[in-house]
Amino acid sequence: MGTAGGVTLGLTVSVGGLAGPLIGAVADATSLRTALTPLIALPALAWLVCRTLPEPAGPRHLPAAPHTGRTPTPAGEV
Repeated sequence: MGTAGGVTLGLTVSVGGLAGPLIGAVADATSLRTALTPLIALPALAWLVCRTLPEPAGPRHLPAAPHTGRTPTPAGEV
């Protein structure tokens, strides 16, 4: 779990570091509104892409252990 979180956080920081100067260059060339408008559409686009993913399969149930005919005894009793 820690590795997946670290990879996700590292990727997020890297993408932000790459996108920041690009958005700044677009804002300098046009306007701040033009540069930030695509950022409003990105969450909607991500939501649409996520809706196309299949649902994960449920947990698989292991077959039951064979019945030995004995009744289990509480711990400590023989």
